[in-house]
Amino acid sequence: MNISIIIRSRNEPTLSVLYKQMLRQKSSKDSLIVLNDPVPFEEKLRQSFQVALKNNHPYAVIIDADIIVCYNFIKKVKKILSMLPTEDMGFGLKVLDRFYGYPKYRGIHIYNVCMLDQATQYIPLTGQEMRPESFVKEQMALNGNKWNNDLSKKAYGIHDYFQHYEDIFCKISIRAHRSKNDIEYLMERFNKYHDTDLFVAAKALEYGLNLNQNSIKNDREIFHEVYNKIFPSYHKLIPSIPLYIKLAPELFVYYQIFFYKLKLFFKTHIYK
Repeated sequence: MNISIIIRSRNEPTLSVLYKQMLRQKSSKDSLIVLNDPVPFEEKLRQSFQVALKNNHPYAVIIDADIIVCYNFIKKVKKILSMLPTEDMGFGLKVLDRFYGYPKYRGIHIYNVCMLDQATQYIPLTGQEMRPESFVKEQMALNGNKWNNDLSKKAYGIHDYFQHYEDIFCKISIRAHRSKNDIEYLMERFNKYHDTDLFVAAKALEYGLNLNQNSIKNDREIFHEVYNKIFPSYHKLIPSIPLYIKLAPELFVYYQIFFYKLKLFFKTHIYK
């Protein structure tokens, strides 16, 4: 089975790592493209659907560039595809999230390409919906083409590691209104650990919570000026990806997921 692999990017530090992973893992007949234009997310979503339709492979893996994947990711996706009902729009896969500290559905979307022409019609106008991609999936589900997240509960990568601090601030500010039920947990976690990522995330969460719901948009550009005021010296801080991770990213992913499972085991069995 040949598939399209479409990486959605805004110059994330992990883009080159993910791209090289996809080059190594894909078959010679799988297509691979990076969409790195600085356009609103709704337009990037439209572009990704259009590319998938143009490539004309039956399925498309649309993946965000803030992810690093596991060993044999593409082979595992193709194996799971055999379990997807033909009437379903597609499915997501979990990744170990840097800010939650446990696996979440983030940034991996495997689409049934034959449904993307119809799905394109539901892409909202820029800023109209807080979760544009989820909105499209919900509209398709009303037509009987559900989004299926029940095919696998494993973690297939890591999400939001080694990202620009400015991007972290923008993401978490928006998440303050996207994920209201998680606020208490996130604030406790951010304040528990003392590293730059989580310090920026804590400030972002505080800022986002003080914003009126109507002023929150799925547009990171509106948060950049605020970030520069809160962290005037942080523009000099550029996250670096260690060489060993660039050389063996799948090994790093394996150990991150392994240690998460180990901590979970001790938490549920030893310190219960």
